[in-house]
Amino acid sequence: MGFSYRWDDDAHTVMRYSAEGDWNWNDYHKAVRMSMFEFTRLGQGVISLVDLRGGSKIPAGAVGHIRSMAKKVSPAQAGRAIIIGLDSDIEQKVGAVNREFRHDEQLIRFVDSDEDAYAVIKAWRSQK
Repeated sequence: MGFSYRWDDDAHTVMRYSAEGDWNWNDYHKAVRMSMFEFTRLGQGVISLVDLRGGSKIPAGAVGHIRSMAKKVSPAQAGRAIIIGLDSDIEQKVGAVNREFRHDEQLIRFVDSDEDAYAVIKAWRSQK
């Protein structure tokens, strides 16, 4: 199993990364690296949507990896990520305040459902 990725919208502005069964952080980072090939023809503003609900459990070392999920590795990325299904204890360890983590230009929001994720995306887009 591991991690998969796919565009979550027809406009190619949201890339969904989905945990599947037993996975580790190498699986996640490999999916992110592979998805970068999809970004080459885009402008900018791609939001990462990380769905952890399909995974069996969060591997050890989660805090550092989660804090890096909004890191811009491509100019096409927005520096924003939404994480669905993370345990609230880990959210607190990450340093989230009101289900949000900010670091430099990175912004990560923690939500429980696709509907919540798209409400956040809509709010972010309305701020532009």
